[in-house]
Amino acid sequence: TVHPREERFAANIDYFDRLCRVVKKMRSMTVGAIGARTTAFKTVRIDELTLQRHGITMETLDMSAADARLLADSLVQTSLWGIDSHGIARLPHYLERISRGSIKARPAVSVKETGPATAQLHADQGHGIVIGHRAAALAADLARRSGVGVVGVSDSSHCGAMALYTRPAARAGLIAIAFTHADAMAAPHGGQLRMS
Repeated sequence: TVHPREERFAANIDYFDRLCRVVKKMRSMTVGAIGARTTAFKTVRIDELTLQRHGITMETLDMSAADARLLADSLVQTSLWGIDSHGIARLPHYLERISRGSIKARPAVSVKETGPATAQLHADQGHGIVIGHRAAALAADLARRSGVGVVGVSDSSHCGAMALYTRPAARAGLIAIAFTHADAMAAPHGGQLRMS
């Protein structure tokens, strides 16, 4: 913990402010502290009033630490692949939806195995990336048991880049196909005009 009048505190705020510029329009967004506090050695405490003077609002969101880490790692990995439209730039949108409740931070996910190689995962409005990883892991388990695994997902949200789910399967020696729907405002693959 650093006293707000110490020079180190001002340096920490300056560093944090420069980090925030990585995400477009960070100054006008609400930053969500996702998940439970980690150990004291990993915790950084910054006075909320000081942040507000810099145009930053803090809000606590109740994702589990594991789900928060999975989401953060997935967004960073997607940006590292060069898919910025589905990478870390999506974080402000996701945080805003979690804070509004249109994405549940702790959904009651349920799975119904519908056959030896099939299952339906009901996401209860959970975060699509977290749900996508669960569905991919379930499909991999089904495939190991039955030779093929097919999982449908319902009541989820934006699931990010499909490579998040197919690449781990390939590393595990499996063949994976992942797909999702798109709104009518998106042009189909190879197209130039949107469908609506």
